[in-house]
Amino acid sequence: MKKNSIVFPVPASRIATFDGNAVARPKHHVAALVEWDVTLARQKIRDVKRTGQRISFNAWMIRVIDYTLQAHPQAAAFKVSRKKLVAFNGINIDMVVE
Repeated sequence: MKKNSIVFPVPASRIATFDGNAVARPKHHVAALVEWDVTLARQKIRDVKRTGQRISFNAWMIRVIDYTLQAHPQAAAFKVSRKKLVAFNGINIDMVVE
């Protein structure tokens, strides 16, 4: 039978970070605000479109996130106890577009 998840130990150096997050949880915060240069990505997408394939920037971005999470499953893991993270084999990526 195939196992559905992987359990990772939390490094001792990260436990204090989780404790700090627990203290800050009731406060107002911004989950993430990021900015990056997408010039090279847009050029690669244009090159792919010249071959006749259809690709959107959003599709490309979701695929890059997927590759990254497959390579680093701890980034999408859930904290199950003070010293354990669990990452499931399947990856779900949600994207809100306005």
